[in-house]
Order: sequence, then C-alpha cells, then structure tokens
Amino acid sequence: MKKINLTIIFILFTKISLFAQNESLTELSKRFLDTVQTNAYLAKNVNWDSIRPIVLEKASKIEDPNKLLPVFNDVISGLNDLHSSVIFNKYVDGQPSEKSMIEKLMKMSDKDLGFKPKHFDHRMIDNKYAYINIPAVMSEHRNYIDTMRNQISFLDSKKPKAWIIDLTENHGGSYLPMIWNLYNLIDKNHNFSMHHANGNEKLQEVVFNNDTEDETMRLFFDVFDLKNKKPYKIKNNKVPIIVLTSNLTASSGEIMTAFFLGQKNVRVIGQRTMGMTTGNDAIKLNNSFVINLAIATFKDRKGKIYEIGESISPDILIDFDFKKHAKTGEKINLELAEKILIENKDPFIKKAIQVIENGGNS
Repeated sequence: MKKINLTIIFILFTKISLFAQNESLTELSKRFLDTVQTNAYLAKNVNWDSIRPIVLEKASKIEDPNKLLPVFNDVISGLNDLHSSVIFNKYVDGQPSEKSMIEKLMKMSDKDLGFKPKHFDHRMIDNKYAYINIPAVMSEHRNYIDTMRNQISFLDSKKPKAWIIDLTENHGGSYLPMIWNLYNLIDKNHNFSMHHANGNEKLQEVVFNNDTEDETMRLFFDVFDLKNKKPYKIKNNKVPIIVLTSNLTASSGEIMTAFFLGQKNVRVIGQRTMGMTTGNDAIKLNNSFVINLAIATFKDRKGKIYEIGESISPDILIDFDFKKHAKTGEKINLELAEKILIENKDPFIKKAIQVIENGGNS
C-alpha cells in the first residue's frame, strides 16, 4: 500500500478513471480491512471480529469489483468519524503510470474538473487594514500560489496596520497553496500537530521544502517548479491579525485556522467551524480504490486535543444565520452557503474592524 498526501490530490482522485490490479476481491477486501483497522483513528468503534467474516463472505460472492464499494462504505460508516470515505474509480482498460497520472491531475484546470472559478478578493479597508479572502483550492495550485502572492505583496506594500484573513468560504482542499505566501504571518514553523490514537504526534509545518520523503510533495514541487519559486516574505507581520471563520470553514480551512490559533497577535472571529478537524491520509489499495482515512485529530499549541467532529470555536462569536439570507424553503447546500457568504461579508468585516480598533477586544 502506498500513502498519498491527501491535502494535495485527494479530491482529484474522483475525477479520473483507473483500473484495478489483478487480485482476488477477497484478498483486496482483506487488505482493506487490515488497513482501516490498523490506521483509523476510531478503529475501536468497529467490532472487527464480527465485521471481518461478514465482509469477506460478501466479497467472495462478488465478481464485479465495481460492486465492492457499498461493502467498503458500510465499514467506513461504522467508524463514525465524519471525515473518512472510500474514493472509487471504475474499472477501465489501460493503466497510466502513477507519476503521469498525478502530473495530469495537478495540471487540470477548474473548468476541466467542473469547478466554479475561485472567489479571489483582496483590498485595503479604510486605507489601513489589509483584507484577503482565502478560497478553497482543489486544482490550479500554481495559479493559486501566484495569484495569492500578487495580492499579498500588493497589500503588504500598503503597510497595513492589521491583516484580515478570510476563511469563511474555505471548505478545504490542499492547504499548501493556502499557507505558501502567508507563512510569515505565523510566529512558529511548528505550532500545532496531528494527534494519533496511539499517542504519537506529527508536527505540521508552515514552511515547506522539497527535501522530504513524501514522493507526492516532491512531485508537487517539481511539477510547479516551486523549488525556484520562493514564498513572498511579508514585511508588515508584527501587526494585529484577524482570522474570519464560518460554519462552512472545514478540513484544510480548519488547518489554516489552527496555524493561527492561539498566536498572541491573532483573534479568530466568526462562527464555529464545521468540525472536520482530523488529519486524513489517502491510502491507495489499488488503482481503483483509495481510502480517505481519518488517522489523527488536531492538537493545538495550547495542548488541546480535539475530539472527532469537534469544531474550532472562535475567540469572538458572530451571530450569522444562513437561513435568513436564503429564499423561503431553499435548502442550504455548499453552493448556496458559499453564495450567501460572498454576498454577506459585512457582519464579519465590521466586527473585525471593531476588534482591531478596540485593541483586540470585542
């Protein structure tokens, strides 16, 4: 089995067809069970002695590998960790190399993948405060990095008296492009960690380099030539920082929040985040099945270990009701929630300015 860096390419695996290895579905199911039982943060929630023979019996009666997905999903749902899933790509003929596959994925555009254009937004407020929206990023990583660099360098040139980092629309993706040009606003390279069920911890880095054992991370650097593209170094980094969150802030958006959480010159303002505060690995079983598995949970710089499904609570709460901004009877899905936030940032920004001007108090 090979682990693939989830934060870079996990979401993109859903967009390409690959083919299964030549092995029995029973053997594949055994490896799936072993993988989940060994690595899942909440593996204790499953009675493995009971579930294993049931899964293997079902697998022995299946001839079409495409029909294994609901069997695997039943096991994953039993973890009840809110963040794990099985990524499945139907069996097709032909096998691209893993390197060429990842290169292709990394170079695909938002349009190619059926995503809406990213909502970039940056401006000076009252000629004093630098505001920048940090959208989710699932693709076009290099363009994202370059766009953020241009926006941040422009704002920094205005010598802002404070930074307002908007994560309200950020529901995840790859956090490396998000943090790449913001690293110099964070006071430590390692300030929070991923806490595993066995007590082990892995510190999360703010500054990335290509001197790593992670093959996907090295490929990321090579494909986008990041080894020759240094992050922008923010000069005005000793000023107040406001991080804005909402109920939509999730996954890598929550990782971004955690990088800033507890820093002396930072206040987090907004709503509680979604609660996808786990560290996930995309573990490849074969070329058709990848397990997006929650293997750890956040531990912040103050030593707080987050429970599965636990949200990050802002320092200052804002009462923002999505339903009030939706049409009667309209279901609040991800797309509508993003639209509502884009059109209704004033309550968040006004509170940020108030807190800045009150010296960090609400």
